[in-house]
Formats: sequence, C-alpha cells, structure tokens
Amino acid sequence: MSDNRLSLPAEIVADKRGLSDTIDPELRADIEGSYSLNTMRAYKADWADWCAWCERNGKPPCPAEPRALRDYLVDLASTVKLSTLRRRLAAIGRAHRLAGLHLDRLDPAIYHALRRLARERGSAPKGRAELMTADLAAMLRVVPKSLRGTRDRAILLLGFAAGLRRSEIVDIEVNDLDWRRDGLLIRIRRSKTDQEGHGQSVGVLYGKREGTCPVRALKHWLADSGITEGPLFRSVKPDGFGKSKLSDKIVWRIVKRYAEQAGLDPQQLGAHSLRVGHVTQALANGADPVKAKDQLRHRRLETTLGYNRGRSFKDNTSGKLGL
Repeated sequence: MSDNRLSLPAEIVADKRGLSDTIDPELRADIEGSYSLNTMRAYKADWADWCAWCERNGKPPCPAEPRALRDYLVDLASTVKLSTLRRRLAAIGRAHRLAGLHLDRLDPAIYHALRRLARERGSAPKGRAELMTADLAAMLRVVPKSLRGTRDRAILLLGFAAGLRRSEIVDIEVNDLDWRRDGLLIRIRRSKTDQEGHGQSVGVLYGKREGTCPVRALKHWLADSGITEGPLFRSVKPDGFGKSKLSDKIVWRIVKRYAEQAGLDPQQLGAHSLRVGHVTQALANGADPVKAKDQLRHRRLETTLGYNRGRSFKDNTSGKLGL
C-alpha cells in the first residue's frame, strides 16, 4: 500500500484504544473526548474502506482527488444507503482536516454526483419500522416469566415509554432514577445530542395497565434482581449478575427476538423501533408534536416529525372536506 496513506493521522479513524502513539498526547486526549466510541469506530471503518478502494484503483487516499472520490461514491451507491455515502465523505473530509489538508466536498465532481444519486434513489430516510403499542403488547406476551424475562420486559417498556436510544437504556444507573408519585424521572447523563454530558431528564408516567406499565416493570426488575447500585441493566447468569452494563447490542437482539416470536417481521425492526414507535403512537393519539420533541430531546421539530412513519393521520386535512 502506498506510503502516502500513512501521512494521514490515524487518530481520527482509530478507536479509543488504538490511537497512534506518534501523535501529540494532548491532541490525542482531545480527540478521545470529542467523539463517542461508536463514532470513532464508524470513521475507522469508513477510512479503511476508502483506503482499500484507493489501493485497488491505484489512487492516493490522501490528499484525495475529487474525481476519485466521485468514482468511489458512485461505486458504493449500488450497495449502501445514501446516508452511508454522506458519512463516508464526512469521515474522509474530517481526516484531511486533521492532516492539515483541505478537501473541497463542494467540488463539482463530488457535489453533483451526490445530488444525482439523491435524485435517482430518493433521499428520504427509511430507517427502522416503528413499534406501535399493540405490537409491543404482542411482544410482551411472549416474554418468559423468568428473571431474564423480567429484565427484558423492563427494557422494552422503558425504551418505548421514555423514547430512549439503546445506548441510553444501557447507560442508566440506579442512582439516575428519581421516583415520583406519578411515575419516574430518569437522568440521561450523556446522549447523542448531549456529547458534553450536561445531563438531560425524561419522565415516565405510570401506565394504565399492570402488564404494560413501564414504571411497575422497572420496579419488578429491581425487586427481583436485588440490584441497588451501579448499572441498572446487566447480564443474567446462573450464579448471579454481571457487574458491568449490558452492551447496547443486547437491546437490539431483545427487540429482534421477541418481535419474531410475536409474529412480527424482525428484518424491519430494531432497537430504534422503540423510539420511532414512541413518536408515531403518541402523535396518532393526539400528542403535541413539541412535547414529543422534548421527550426525545431533539434539537429540531423536523427531526421528531420525521420519526412519524406516516401512521399518524390525526388532523389530516382529508378529514376536513365534508366527504
């Protein structure tokens, strides 16, 4: 592989445990604290893919030639989503900036290629399908009556009712819970929209029914597990519990597993379906979109409304025509 690949700082594309020892320690510390581990992993994979393409095609990865980047994006377009193309381009551009090099992402060769691909394929994000309340109830009916089942029930209900990301679910610790007369207040210490860790809070009310109440489900888990401090959700073992928090991939697997057992299509669903379903169901039931935005802690209302997968027709003007 060409040596000019090595001229690009590895720190932007390495995970937090694999930063190059050759860079300035202060810069390395700043980079470690600037990005989440998942973001660092994504950039590492994106940069490796770009370098591999350059090696196959005899192109220098750094500095990148606009025409080569255009060809790279076009080659990828048949196998990845448009959002992935944009992330790859962002990762390559960010790496160039750390190397002290300028990559003009608005160069006509790159800019117009992306516009053409967006027009041909459509730029509306598909994402995971939503889980509505009836879907979740069907999944809960197949959750086993066991300690692990009690944990999984609490994860599903809390993720749905609070509108949490899977990383936020597994990051909750016992002392993040503030029990109230009408429900529960959860402190989210760090999130995608709060990378600096200022902290945010979300409320969860008691449910109307015992079997689908998120607050009662969480109380059952704490009572049955005996967990009084540290990570709220942990692995369940024959001889007890794990000491560390669950991987967020476990939340993804829990949704997939019970969706399939309940007769839903697991290919269309994932952990994010809980969060998407929260918005879609709430809007369908007449919730204020601004309140939904606040619950999910989005910066822009458009982001929240984009989570509604077209299932909520409340206030649709076709019902105002007197037909």
